[in-house]
Amino acid sequence: MKINLFPLGLLTLLLSLALTPQAFAGQQEFEIKKVEATLTESPQNSGGAYRKQSQGHATTWLETDITLDRKKSSEEEKFSGDVTVNFFILLKNKSFTKDGKPTLLKGSIILTEIPEGNGMHVGCFVTPQTLSKFFEGKVPTTILQVITDVGVEIIGQDGKPILATQRGTVSASKGWWDDVSQFDVVEGRVLSKENTPFFMLSWDYYLPTKAKAAN
Repeated sequence: MKINLFPLGLLTLLLSLALTPQAFAGQQEFEIKKVEATLTESPQNSGGAYRKQSQGHATTWLETDITLDRKKSSEEEKFSGDVTVNFFILLKNKSFTKDGKPTLLKGSIILTEIPEGNGMHVGCFVTPQTLSKFFEGKVPTTILQVITDVGVEIIGQDGKPILATQRGTVSASKGWWDDVSQFDVVEGRVLSKENTPFFMLSWDYYLPTKAKAAN
């Protein structure tokens, strides 16, 4: 029996070509530099004719801040296409759940026309009411008491990761959210800045989300 061996030199050459940036067209575009989570009080605005205030005290929101870079080669466009950022917020609340599983909040936002540059930010928020619900009516006072970790991934228009290192977390290993059977998954509780009272503050800090199409 005759066995044709693939020439080692040619194999090495093909592997080298496969790993070049040109072969990964679009996959090296973004890089997640940092994932941060903080607790922040709701903004208080006493100015203007409308003077209704919160009910006695400021409430606590969970804010996640993603720092990313977008690198452009000569072949790439100056602005990106649509980009989906998925958030996975693992609450440290398993002692409050009936089945002993912690709650995983899942959500996503869509960005578009992101320019090239470094140190850009993508943010999401969780309301005080949501935090209160999953901690039996009382929100912990420190971020370490609220979350176990926050994971984030960036997905391109074709549904495939568009980064060589497309995932980032606050503290743990990347991809821990792939097996959701160990969590109580809740969707619809992760908000973009535009859907919170922080909308008009620090206007240019976070990249804007894509506007919804008109009906």
